[in-house]
Amino acid sequence: MVARGPRVTGQHVIPSVGEIWTTDFGAPSPLQAAYSRPALVYAPARPREWGVRTVLLIPFTTHLRDYVASLRVHPSSTNGLARTSNLQIDMMRSVPLTACSSLLGVIDPDDWARVRHLAAQYMGYLHA
Repeated sequence: MVARGPRVTGQHVIPSVGEIWTTDFGAPSPLQAAYSRPALVYAPARPREWGVRTVLLIPFTTHLRDYVASLRVHPSSTNGLARTSNLQIDMMRSVPLTACSSLLGVIDPDDWARVRHLAAQYMGYLHA
């Protein structure tokens, strides 16, 4: 997986798979990520193909816990994270393209492989 960099269509910047963006998840609601935080692009937006202007993201948290549906990611020069964070696989969700405000970086290929494996496990496509 190699992120290609954001694509631009019309007035929208479209994040690419594997990129990490600062994203506004809005006001807190029960069991959901909230506020502005880094998030990993898991599936790209395809407004021309699907007619939707959303992107599937996995939010990061700096509240580090050992949890089966999370992945610890350490800051690096390529991912743009300021602190060690956990990717919250169980909090994956779709947000409007306009919620993605700035590109921070790209996830490491080894971490990307682990994210895909954990997500498939979490969604029941793989058995532990």
